[in-house]
Amino acid sequence: MAITRAQFLRRVLGGAATIGLAPVIACGGDDGGPAAIDAPTVDTPVDAPPDCAANGARGLIALNHGHTLMVASADIADPAARTYDITGEATHGHTVMLTAADFAELAANRPVTVTSSAVGHSHVVTVTCG
Repeated sequence: MAITRAQFLRRVLGGAATIGLAPVIACGGDDGGPAAIDAPTVDTPVDAPPDCAANGARGLIALNHGHTLMVASADIADPAARTYDITGEATHGHTVMLTAADFAELAANRPVTVTSSAVGHSHVVTVTCG
């Protein structure tokens, strides 16, 4: 029996996290505090293969403290270079640029890793298919 990511996290966390509405907290923020890890917002089966064309992609941001990156499936279908603002709920901004070659990798359901702009520090961002 396949379960969704949201169901899995609810079981593991015992309802401690509100999936899709609030971040799950983990250790490791680069400001000495906890780092937010975006909770899944789509009930995709855990054993489902990644599909950028259907589900878009999201950024897994190292040393995160409130930044977010979501890439729409329409952007993957139209692979022109784009710059994304990943400010999210952070108190400062960063941008991430994805090239046409990055979009080709995502279209083939392969992750890409880029580095954000620097504002006193930068973040390594791995963009993975949903």
